[in-house]
Amino acid sequence: MPSSEPFFIMSYKIEVYVAGEWSSNSLRFATQAEAKASVSELMSRWCVPEDGRATECSDPVNYRFNFEKGKNEKIETEESGAGNSGGNTPSDAPVQG
Repeated sequence: MPSSEPFFIMSYKIEVYVAGEWSSNSLRFATQAEAKASVSELMSRWCVPEDGRATECSDPVNYRFNFEKGKNEKIETEESGAGNSGGNTPSDAPVQG
């Protein structure tokens, strides 16, 4: 049964197609162009994904793609805590199903 709640696009996520299924990580971008650039950069380093795409989602934005440097950059928010360096670096964040 479809949800009766409206779906609002807040961000775009990257997905890669591996072993017959689409998988994503926690990176969320403000624009489709940023997400597409991020998935292209990721696929330039990985041999396993068969395809990649940028899809709409309702999660808040937490990354931006720096087109000059060609890499992802974390956006610090109140929730993420400025100076919190725990976890994965943006370019090494694993893609999960």
